[in-house]
Amino acid sequence: MFFGFGLFFSGEGIDLVVLTSSFNMSVGAGDYLVCVGYSELGVNITWTLNNHVLTSDRVSENDIEEGNKVFRASFLRLCDAQVDDSGMYSCNISNGRTSIQGNISVCKFY
Repeated sequence: MFFGFGLFFSGEGIDLVVLTSSFNMSVGAGDYLVCVGYSELGVNITWTLNNHVLTSDRVSENDIEEGNKVFRASFLRLCDAQVDDSGMYSCNISNGRTSIQGNISVCKFY
């Protein structure tokens, strides 16, 4: 894999890399949370904040080819961050048979 950092999770035929496990932001700032998944069956990625599904208008995805594998990268946009954006973000990845989850804790400062 081309990832030199991050947390790696693996399940039955599915891999997930979360590029950071904790994240601090100032109010009004913006950035992206990123996770990358792979399965021979293809993957579906969803994001949650404190167990509530986030809308897709904040998410963009790209396929990344490496050799004979295609990885799916999902980017969750955090813009104009507010204090209530703090919490546990989860990147949930499924291949239709199984799913795994990676968590990212986001803390905001006033």
